[in-house]
Amino acid sequence: MNIYIVGFFFFLCFFFLFVERFKSDRITPWLIIPFYLFIVAYSYTPDTEAYESFYYSIDTNIDNIEGTEFAEGFQVFTKIIKTLVGDNFNYYMLLYNLVNLLIILFSIKLIKKRILVDDVYRENSEYFDLNISKSNQSYSTLLVIVMYFAYFGLFYNSIAIRANITLSLLLLITAILYLNINKVLKIILSLILFTTAVSFHSTAIIGVIVLLIYFFTNKLSTRTYLVIWIVVGLFYFSGLSEFLVSKFLNLDIINRILSASENQGLKDIDRYRDIVDISNKVSFRYIYLFVMGFYFFNFNTSDVVYYKYLNIYFTGLILGAFFGSMETFGRVLDYFSFYFFILAWIRVEASPSVRSYIVACFLLILPQLIFVLRIINDVT
Repeated sequence: MNIYIVGFFFFLCFFFLFVERFKSDRITPWLIIPFYLFIVAYSYTPDTEAYESFYYSIDTNIDNIEGTEFAEGFQVFTKIIKTLVGDNFNYYMLLYNLVNLLIILFSIKLIKKRILVDDVYRENSEYFDLNISKSNQSYSTLLVIVMYFAYFGLFYNSIAIRANITLSLLLLITAILYLNINKVLKIILSLILFTTAVSFHSTAIIGVIVLLIYFFTNKLSTRTYLVIWIVVGLFYFSGLSEFLVSKFLNLDIINRILSASENQGLKDIDRYRDIVDISNKVSFRYIYLFVMGFYFFNFNTSDVVYYKYLNIYFTGLILGAFFGSMETFGRVLDYFSFYFFILAWIRVEASPSVRSYIVACFLLILPQLIFVLRIINDVT
């Protein structure tokens, strides 16, 4: 991936964000989305060759699902797109990522309707109303999309392509869970979306934990978040993770569970087990996520949804502290840290001044961009 093109793209993103903040007029994210789609569709990454080979090797017969490492849902969706665009891999990448981005945008639209409501109504109702107060309509879609692009948008739409729609569908489910609609309909929609997510990538089963946390937990006290944050930090930097992971993977019950996953055809989970590499390397990205955890909980808002996402994020920090020494655990952690860009969006929108807004944007976007470019360009 060309670092200069990406750099120019994010320069434009910052420019539009600052204009939007100074002028107090919302700018449509579709000014930058075509440029972004071009970048991810025409960039070469370490995993591009495997996806390209798969794309050219399959036919367009949906009834003919091959027994490869690629999940059935992903194969079917790829065949549908190939029927539309033919043997043009770049067009395939463009359309695939466009569909994923539309899911993200629709989820954001629903989330805005959840978090941006009248506080009085929220305190007296189990569900949030669909009505949005005038003051809350100012939340920027451009800002949250740029936050998404900074890491997950580039990484999961360029390298881990199979998992990008999986994560987006899980985000959509969280948005649907608090819709003020019939409960049965809500459950049916969620089940359909979750089944679709698993069909794209088997590790989406981890999403069950995410959805349970989102649905059943609420805001904790600031002191509780602080205690958890401190304990997580002490444990992570103590270096005990490698010892505990070694003991954990040798437990008989764990081996049975992993063997069962083979029998159930969860090939992706089994593959992660096979390539586990325990090391005591320090993850700078995890440290960054850990530090940002302090920034996220050191914030007071009446938006219940913010704390639901924060609880998911903190669960990821806890799991990362315990299992961070596993080489492949980063992919599992992403099921929890994925909501970083939602938390960052809400947090930055509360910036009291233009100066604090600019500083927050740089601190929340640039480090992530550095992390993802190092991965994509295989820089060690």
